[in-house]
Amino acid sequence: MYRTKSNQEIGKYLLEMINDKFGSQRQFCVAYVMATENDTQDEERIQRMANRISQITQGKKAVQLADFPVFTELLGVSCEEILSAGECSAPTRNHLTNYLVAFSRDEKLWEEYVHREDKLILKFDEYGKTVIDYALEFKNFGFLKFLMVNNYIWFVDAATDPKDYFRIYAAMNFGAGTSIAPSSQQGRDAIRWRISCPQNDSNFGYRYPCGADVLQTVLAGNDDLRMQIISLAIEYREVDMLRQLRAREIPSLYRACNLEYISADCDSYYNEDMVKHIATAEEEILDYFSEEFEIVDRFGRKNRFMFPFMSSLVELLIRDNSQYSEKLLKTSIEHNRKVYKEIEKWKGDSTKYYLEYYEKMSLDADGVPYRSKEEIRLLVDNTVNNLLKQMNFYENGNIVCYRDGENKNGAITNIVYINAKSNKSKIDFLIQEVNDWCKRIRSKSF
Repeated sequence: MYRTKSNQEIGKYLLEMINDKFGSQRQFCVAYVMATENDTQDEERIQRMANRISQITQGKKAVQLADFPVFTELLGVSCEEILSAGECSAPTRNHLTNYLVAFSRDEKLWEEYVHREDKLILKFDEYGKTVIDYALEFKNFGFLKFLMVNNYIWFVDAATDPKDYFRIYAAMNFGAGTSIAPSSQQGRDAIRWRISCPQNDSNFGYRYPCGADVLQTVLAGNDDLRMQIISLAIEYREVDMLRQLRAREIPSLYRACNLEYISADCDSYYNEDMVKHIATAEEEILDYFSEEFEIVDRFGRKNRFMFPFMSSLVELLIRDNSQYSEKLLKTSIEHNRKVYKEIEKWKGDSTKYYLEYYEKMSLDADGVPYRSKEEIRLLVDNTVNNLLKQMNFYENGNIVCYRDGENKNGAITNIVYINAKSNKSKIDFLIQEVNDWCKRIRSKSF
C-alpha cells in the first residue's frame, strides 16, 4: 500500500530520474518520440513534448495515463514508483531494454547490462535493432567508448595480423566483434550461419528473430558501423579513438600489392558525408587525417599511403576558404614529392642493377667484353624504359604501382591531385605545386 504523491513531488522525482538516465529533458523527449513515433526528426513533436515534460517536472501538470507505459519503459521504473515519487520501489532489472540503455549516461547501468545472464546486449529487439544501432542513432559516444575501452566490442581486431590478406579481404572489414559470449546454442548457430552466408542479407529478419544472439554477426557483417563510430569520434575530437579505429584506412588498402599489380578499390569506400564531416573538424583531427601511414602487404612489404580521399578533403577545405587549406596542401606537396623522389631512386637503382647485369653478361669465356659500352647502355635504357611502361596508375590516376623485373624494389601508394581553384594567390600557387608533382610522377610512365 502506498500513497500517491502530489504533482510537485512526482515532478521532482521524474526530473531527477530523467537527468540521471538521459542527461537532459530534451534527450528524454527525443527518446519518447522515438518510442511512440519511431521518428527522431520530428522537431515540432519533440518541442511539444519538451513543453509538456517541463510542466510535469514543475508540478503544473500530472502524468497522463497514456504516458505511463512509455515512462516506465524509458526510466526503468514501475507505475508505483512514479506515483509514490520513488517511495514504493520495485526491482528495475527486468525493465532494461536495448533502447533504454542506448540513451543512458549511467555507467553502472551499462556494466549491469553487459553482464546480464540473458545477454540482452547481443540481441535484436522487436524492431530489429541492437543496442549499437540505438547508440549510434542517438550519438551516445560515451556508451560506445565504454564498450570499446573495456573490450566488450571492437571494430578493429587488435589481434589481426595486418598481413592476413585473406581474412581482411574476404570480410572487407577489420575483424569487428564482441567478447561477450552467446547465451544459447541458437545464438551460436546464428553466428555460424551468418559467417558462412554473409551475402544473404535479404533474409536477415527471418533468420534472426527478436531474441537471437546476433551482435557478433552484425558487427562482422560490414564496415558501416565503424564508419559511423568514426564520425562520432571526429565530433568528440577523440584522436586516440580514431587511431584505434584506423579511421584513415579502408580494408581494401590491405589488398593492394605492387608485386601482383593489385590496386586498392578506394572508390567503392568513398563516403561523402564523412569527408564533409572531417572538413569541418578541428585542427587536431585534420592533422591526423593528413598524416602518412604504413600498411604491410601480405608479402611483408611496407607501403606508405595518405588518407585515400585526401584530394576530396582538400578540395572541400579550399571551397570553404578554410584556414587549414594551406597546411594540408603543404602536406600533400610533401607526400607527392616523396613519391616522385622514390620513383627516381627506383629508376636509378634499376639502372645501376641492369648496368652491372649486362656488363657481366657481355663477357666471353675469357672475361673479354664482346659488347661495346654504347651497346650495353642501350640495353640498359631499353630495359629500364620497359619497366617504366609497366608502372601502372589506378583509381583515375591517383594510385601508382611500380616494381622492377627482379621484384626487389617497388611500391604501391596514392598521390594527391587537386581539382579546385582559390581566390587567394598563395593557395592557388600551392594547388599548382601539388598538381605539378603529380604530373611529374605520371609522366614517368610512357
